[in-house]
Amino acid sequence: MNSNVSRRGFLTRLGVGALVVGGTAALAACGKSGGGDAQCKDPTGASDALRKQNEYTDKATDPQKKCSGCALFVAGDASCGKCTLFQNSPVSPEGGCKAWAKKA
Repeated sequence: MNSNVSRRGFLTRLGVGALVVGGTAALAACGKSGGGDAQCKDPTGASDALRKQNEYTDKATDPQKKCSGCALFVAGDASCGKCTLFQNSPVSPEGGCKAWAKKA
């Protein structure tokens, strides 16, 4: 095995390694789980205290009280909407919390 690596070979390997690490970090930041389902997390963390206080979960414990049926829910893309209570941070349409209020 040749232990002499050219500058070009070294930089190529370094670039590929950076792409792998960067791609993995980008997927983690997007909230992708191993199953491919989007998790609607607040990327800033600003609403974390409100979520905890109101016992928010990504899957509603009462199927009749999902975020998608709440007056505070604002529809977004297919995987996440926004909640006005949580400073318009992303929430799952299938999620729920104790502040749920029926849409009029």
